[in-house]
Amino acid sequence: MRILVTGVDEHGRSCVVEERMPNEPPSAAGITVSHAAETASSPPPPRPPGRGELVSIVRGPGIARWSFVEFPPHATAPVHHTDSVDFDLILEGSVDLVLGDGVHRLDTGDAVVMNGVDHGWATHDEGCRMSVVVIGTPPLA
Repeated sequence: MRILVTGVDEHGRSCVVEERMPNEPPSAAGITVSHAAETASSPPPPRPPGRGELVSIVRGPGIARWSFVEFPPHATAPVHHTDSVDFDLILEGSVDLVLGDGVHRLDTGDAVVMNGVDHGWATHDEGCRMSVVVIGTPPLA
């Protein structure tokens, strides 16, 4: 499993600010719990300024929604941003995450923490199925 965390660079472009692999040792019972991400406040802070279209997630600050998203083959979602922190896990297939710093391919088992930054999606021949937990943030003032 690979975990990408998004943010913005010094030019205000969306980018990957961290890429890591969870490496928690198993407990005495052989069960492994890998902490992928967490918020530091409730609600999380507002997103950074965006350039793409704002897509309303219709969640209030601190309210969470867990969804499953299916992208068909050769689908694209144009660059947009949201007033949310999203925890995305690729369950099946692969998808390109499009950020201001370029394209990042995510495969089955990869995850991304989307911190409300500009982003888009594009699938290839196989499409993609992902699990998404969205936590609403206050709108940018």
